[in-house]
Amino acid sequence: MAQTLGSVAAGSIVKIDENGSPVNYIVLHIGNPDVRLYGSACDGAWLRRQDIVENVQWNSTNANTLAGSTIMSTMAGYLGRYESHIQSAIKTVKIPYHPGNGEPFWNIKSGENGLECKLFPLCGYEVGLSDPSGIMPADGAKLDYFKSELDTEANSKRIAKLNGAAAAWWLRSPVSLSTDGKFYILPDGSLGSTTVNPSYGALPAMIMDPTILVSDDGTVGVPASPTALTVPIQAMQGNQISVSWSAVDGADGYILERKADTDADWVQVYSGANTSFEETVGTWTSVQYRVKSLANGKYGDYTTSTSVSVVPLSALVISGSDGDLGTLTNDVQYSVSSSGTSTLTVTETINGVNTRTYTATNGADNKISVVDLPTGTGTIKITASTNPGSGVVSVTRNWTYTKAAITFPDAGSVADLTQQGKTIWAKTIAEAVRTPGIWGGNLGLALSKLAQAMLYDPSDGTFTDISGGAVPMPQIEVGSYVGTGTHGSANRTTLTFGGFPQFVFVYLAGNQAALMTRDVTQAFELYDNGDWQSRDFINGLKFSSNSVSWYSNTDENTQLNGKGRKYSYIAYLFGGDSK
Repeated sequence: MAQTLGSVAAGSIVKIDENGSPVNYIVLHIGNPDVRLYGSACDGAWLRRQDIVENVQWNSTNANTLAGSTIMSTMAGYLGRYESHIQSAIKTVKIPYHPGNGEPFWNIKSGENGLECKLFPLCGYEVGLSDPSGIMPADGAKLDYFKSELDTEANSKRIAKLNGAAAAWWLRSPVSLSTDGKFYILPDGSLGSTTVNPSYGALPAMIMDPTILVSDDGTVGVPASPTALTVPIQAMQGNQISVSWSAVDGADGYILERKADTDADWVQVYSGANTSFEETVGTWTSVQYRVKSLANGKYGDYTTSTSVSVVPLSALVISGSDGDLGTLTNDVQYSVSSSGTSTLTVTETINGVNTRTYTATNGADNKISVVDLPTGTGTIKITASTNPGSGVVSVTRNWTYTKAAITFPDAGSVADLTQQGKTIWAKTIAEAVRTPGIWGGNLGLALSKLAQAMLYDPSDGTFTDISGGAVPMPQIEVGSYVGTGTHGSANRTTLTFGGFPQFVFVYLAGNQAALMTRDVTQAFELYDNGDWQSRDFINGLKFSSNSVSWYSNTDENTQLNGKGRKYSYIAYLFGGDSK
């Protein structure tokens, strides 16, 4: 079953086509190695080619600068090796780097200042190396695949081959304070340094979209599998069997295969863009189908159907066999098949009572809803009849079943269906009255949801509850006042509003602020440092239906009533009009 590249473990090998041929890549890391160094686009699936592409010079200009270097232009040229959908999945990222050119080790360009590219060489820190002396700059963070330092195990993970033999390959890290020194990995996986002039291996790394799919064999960029493959419950020899499957976004076509009990292996029966297929049933006893999608020249994984039982050519057959269906949680499904073309009449009998008679479609799936079956133990009898011209032919199918009764909670449900202490509807109303899933699926849950509803009147813009009562809507009121310079219980400061105040925010620009709440009946003062503190600087805080008032025994400024000072306020109200 295909999985996303982002779910593949570090160290796994995946395959990406280069010029039409699969090439192995190592999954190095999933995610962003260090958000302090890497841009947000670096959050993805990190891959590196397993083998070296070729030997190249670092830079023909004899400078160890990464931007504009020969190695980076070579990496950019490799992009044309990939198919277009792979190129699109390779993310454009900004990788951290040291600019070289003799700069000190700490001059790292990181984050959004990193070097923009799609393919790039790894740095020393990304492959598990470090240098406390600072000669090798810390221009990245270790990727999960690698092991730190220089022991045998760590070195082995850094070994790469060219034409089947271990070979040296370039890192992107320069030698600090040098204008031409570069670091590289030796054939044994250890660290080396040299000038930019030698030719060593080009080993491209990339960061891919983690949602791209990977097939079971490791191929990257395969299409999704159809989510559904529909087949009938039963088929009859000599009749048509219909198979259909869900469409896959971006798919160019589909391959459908069949395996009957008489087939030695899977047999391709359809190839094309359609999402359905019909064929004549052979002399089989069972048959199974599987389908896969095609996109960009790649096939996804198969979606396989259940096995379909095939009955011999006969006048009339009901699918399944007699017996006990067990405890039912799903609908009872069946089909009626006939070798003839005469009308098929079917009668459903539940616990001895005929509940439905209808004309069936030959071979089509039919069902009895589990909701319509009585609880407890019961019987189901299906009778099918047809007249092929030689007289009426009838067959029956007999089942027993068990269905658990609905269990009501200890409280709530029954009370919702009572009046004056008497039950007005039976408990089984939950089964008798069904509602859409959005309403909970049964009457009790639907009524609970409805009780919380509000009705809107577009004529006047008002809201009422389900019983017709007015629903107050919250409002915001803003205003200001000028302080009178008084304080104390005899000189309350009062604000009056057009509704029911829940909380009030009063502030003096750049100096003082206070939050007064009805529920807490206390004021909170905001100081210049931005900290809120609960203080008893306001006495006698009172909220009424449309006002708030307060005073301070300290002074007029503490009371928010400094003479000539302009105070602004914001009030959160219920009812009234906004101002």
